[in-house]
Amino acid sequence: MIKKAIAWAWVGGEEDTDNYTVTVYNSFHIVSLHSTNGSSEAYTFGGLIYHTARIETSEPFFKVTWDVGGVIKRTSAGDGVKTEDYFSPQGLAADIDGETYTITASVTLDVVDAQGNFVTDLKSYDFTVYTPIYTTDVEGGGDPRFSDVSGYAEISSHTYDSLSGVVSFGYKVSAFYKGNNERKQHNITTECKNTIFGLGQAGAKVVPGRDPSGTISKNNRSFSDSDSISNTLEGGEPGKLYRCEAYVRIIVHGALAREDHYHLTNTRWLPHP
Repeated sequence: MIKKAIAWAWVGGEEDTDNYTVTVYNSFHIVSLHSTNGSSEAYTFGGLIYHTARIETSEPFFKVTWDVGGVIKRTSAGDGVKTEDYFSPQGLAADIDGETYTITASVTLDVVDAQGNFVTDLKSYDFTVYTPIYTTDVEGGGDPRFSDVSGYAEISSHTYDSLSGVVSFGYKVSAFYKGNNERKQHNITTECKNTIFGLGQAGAKVVPGRDPSGTISKNNRSFSDSDSISNTLEGGEPGKLYRCEAYVRIIVHGALAREDHYHLTNTRWLPHP
C-alpha cells in the first residue's frame, strides 16, 4: 500500500494548504503459486506424499484456503502479517500409473471492496502423484548370499501419453556395502529395459537403459543410478491393446560366480492411439 500526504484549498481567493493522509491500495494479488522443488510430480512413500506447495502474495493476507480437487484441506491464518504459506497435501489415492490432482489456493485480504466483499485472489496448478513399487529382497526369496550388501530396485512411475503413444517409466537402483573387510569388493551390474510385446519383427520392441556398472567396497560403499526409459507404440494397430513391460534389475556379483539379483517388473496393457 502507498500512503501519501496531499491536500490544498482556496480560502478567500488565496491558496491555503492542509495536510492529510490518503491510503491507496495496490491491486492485491498472488505473486506465485508453485511446488517448492519446481516439479509437477510427487511420490508417496510409507503413506506420505512428498510434495509441498508454496504461495506468495503481494502484501500480507488475512487467510489462505487450500483445496485439492475442490475439497478444502486446510485454512491458514495470515493475520495481516504473512505474505507466504506452505501446504503439503496428504491422503490422496495414487498408484504407479499416476493420479493427477489440482491444488488451489484462495487468499483473502482483510479489506472490503466497493461492493462490500472481501478482496480475494486465487491460483491453481496440477500435479501428478505416483506410488512407486520397489524391492529390497533377493530374487527368489530366502537369505541373500551377500549379507554384507543391501540392494534396492524401484520402478518410480509407469506412464502413457495416449496422444503420442509414448510409454515411459522411471527407475532407481542402488547397492550399499555394510562390511569392514578392506580386501572385499563386489561388482555391480544393472539391466533395465522398456518392452512392448507384439511389435517389431522379433515380436517385441525393446528400448534398453544405459545399464551402468560399478563396484562397492569399504572405501567406496555405495552405487546408485536413476533414469527414465521411453518406448512408443508407433507401428502398431490402432485400437489394439499391447502388453508394455517395465523391467529393472540390479545384480551384486561375488566370488565363485555367486550373484544376488534385485528385480522388478510392471506390466500395463495399453491401447494404440
